[in-house]
Amino acid sequence: MNKKTIFNIIFIICIIVFITLLVMYNMGRLNSFDTTIYKYVTYYKNDILTDLAMLFSFLCSTWFIAVVCIFIMIVFKNKKIGFYTTLSVMICYVLNTLIKNIVLRPRPTGINLINENGFSFPSGHSMEAISFYGFIMYVVYKSNLDNKLKCLVYIIDSLIIFFIGISRIYLGVHYPSDVIAGFSLATALMILYIHIVNIKESN
Repeated sequence: MNKKTIFNIIFIICIIVFITLLVMYNMGRLNSFDTTIYKYVTYYKNDILTDLAMLFSFLCSTWFIAVVCIFIMIVFKNKKIGFYTTLSVMICYVLNTLIKNIVLRPRPTGINLINENGFSFPSGHSMEAISFYGFIMYVVYKSNLDNKLKCLVYIIDSLIIFFIGISRIYLGVHYPSDVIAGFSLATALMILYIHIVNIKESN
């Protein structure tokens, strides 16, 4: 099975997961699932974990990603890297905002440790995490870095993405289904985006 087939399968699975969660939400069948996952994530809730959750949440905040994107565009000699990274984040942000304002799912109440505005489904932080850190992994993959260093970047970025999602659940600003939906949709979008970038770069 070649890479193209594998990514096509992942793309289809991600779209199915997203649509399934959207349908289940509209049918009112996510409450039990969300409550169970939330209890597991917050079982050992304490001040240290709360601070860590806020740190990971900050690593995908609008201001942080904007500053890093500007830094990449200034520092990297290959300006296309900064452009494609910024464009990836912007596309994801617009799509997330559009879907949120169509679905109109209210954020959790009574469990939130911080205040967030806007709607809940899908999680914007989860989508931005994939669009930003996921695209950085792609850039590293295409680079001439040592394979061991590449693997280190893959592991670190993957952990950051995962814990960003967990942090949103822990902080009570998103339901678990919001985070999973965000990861699923953003992964599908990233696969499509990278495919388009590869075609653009090969011409």
